[in-house]
Amino acid sequence: YSFVPEWAIALGRPNDAVDSLNSTQKRVLDYLRSAPSATSDDVAKALGISTSSVRKIFMKLKSLGFIKRAGSKRDGRWTF
Repeated sequence: YSFVPEWAIALGRPNDAVDSLNSTQKRVLDYLRSAPSATSDDVAKALGISTSSVRKIFMKLKSLGFIKRAGSKRDGRWTF
């Protein structure tokens, strides 16, 4: 997997951080990297999963430091 957050590198455990993600979480992360202004509805439709699942994945990715929301809910984008 190509993306490793800076904090994981600083801790010297980048593979542990990425390995903690399941395949759906990795797919969501990949999609957000290609479309940083995507909403949970956009991601759900593109990947064929429920919006509630996407929101849970967003929370997990945020808690692990993979993503962060910059800007407003309406005009914001995901940063990595």
